[in-house]
Amino acid sequence: MSIFLPIMLLFVLVLVPYIKICEEGQRIAVVKLGKVGPLRGPGLCIVTPYVDRCGKVSIGDRGEVVAAGVLKIDWKLVPIKSPESFSPGTRVTIVGFEEEGGHGIARVELDKDQRKEFFCEKCGHTMKL
Repeated sequence: MSIFLPIMLLFVLVLVPYIKICEEGQRIAVVKLGKVGPLRGPGLCIVTPYVDRCGKVSIGDRGEVVAAGVLKIDWKLVPIKSPESFSPGTRVTIVGFEEEGGHGIARVELDKDQRKEFFCEKCGHTMKL
């Protein structure tokens, strides 16, 4: 009995950093050995030690498109889906999450700062670019 408690404590201390919890409006973006993985969550997620790198993303987070179907927020790479295609370097905002083929992806729209409209503060009209 005296050896069971230290072994159990060591086991818990080693595994706790690899258990992630995210809320309803969040998902966990997983990068597995440098490749973009599906979004996980909401709820309890277990991450593979030393293989997965993960971080939370939320609705409203803003990032930059780096490749077709991939968004970069800080260092996190997030798989995305959009009704229109975005060129690399475009700033977008996450507006929701959905499941496609058993994999989680983020729905995005063009960032409000990059919409193709210009508002004139002098006269108040809107010009489409």
